[in-house]
Amino acid sequence: MVSRNRKLVKDRDAAPVQVLIGERKMEIYTVGKALTTTVSESHYYVPAEGNNPTFDALIPGQESLVLQMFIGRSHTFKKKGIALFRKRLRAFDLDRDWATNKIKFVFVVPSGYQFEVDAPPVALTDVEFYSLELNVGCYNNFEDDERVEEAEDDEATDEGDDL
Repeated sequence: MVSRNRKLVKDRDAAPVQVLIGERKMEIYTVGKALTTTVSESHYYVPAEGNNPTFDALIPGQESLVLQMFIGRSHTFKKKGIALFRKRLRAFDLDRDWATNKIKFVFVVPSGYQFEVDAPPVALTDVEFYSLELNVGCYNNFEDDERVEEAEDDEATDEGDDL
């Protein structure tokens, strides 16, 4: 992804990037949990707080990843969320040169989904941005949220409504 007019947009000319993370076990953690408890390369970490700002999962490792899954049309960064993922991933490798071995921030979205991301409110020289499109079923090939809602309404039935 590249920055244009204060937005992060897909770089249509970029070559795909392969990142190998291996098999991992999910671990749910709370924000108050010690930083050193989220540093195993055999796990990926999901914050317990449903309203966690900016990210949904962390994967520490040689290729440290931050995942943000969404189906909304736009996304914004929160300074608090940026600080949270930076602290957690830096606890994994205190001696790492983060300027050259950057954090990969990955927006995980349905295939073909168009979205906008506001540029972060602070300079993130230690972060590169990517998008990962997944085939997730009903959201594929929908151009806007109304079409998704219409499709869901069409699938609904009136069974059980008779009194």
